[in-house]
Amino acid sequence: MITALPTKLLTPNNFDECPLWKYDDDSEYNYPVLDASQIPESERDLFTIAKFTTQYGDVLLGCVIGISYVFSVGLFGGDKIFIFNKNLPDRARQHAKNLVALHPSLRAKTVEELFPLKYQTAIGRPGYREFSGLFEMDR
Repeated sequence: MITALPTKLLTPNNFDECPLWKYDDDSEYNYPVLDASQIPESERDLFTIAKFTTQYGDVLLGCVIGISYVFSVGLFGGDKIFIFNKNLPDRARQHAKNLVALHPSLRAKTVEELFPLKYQTAIGRPGYREFSGLFEMDR
């Protein structure tokens, strides 16, 4: 049984407890999605665990933010989630540097080399449909 508790800041460990999380604007907390009825109305508030593959074949764990239109992804590095938002390319460059420092074996060393990323969700629960796609950052 999942005992995930609401949290202000998501970490990779939260996704070990529950593969889906939703953000609530009113409380400013993230809540575990324990069944399909709890999926948020706005898909931009849904965080789903996923595996990401770089163009060099490196595999990273992280989360997809959204479903049909994915505007952000989060890549796990240590105890942090580095968010890459298509609307914030300058921040993405800094996050790429920090992520590469935590994963020195990555062949991609810059944001330009890190993207595009192929992703495949890893929900692994009955009643949920996995999805996949390609996430690109503007250069």
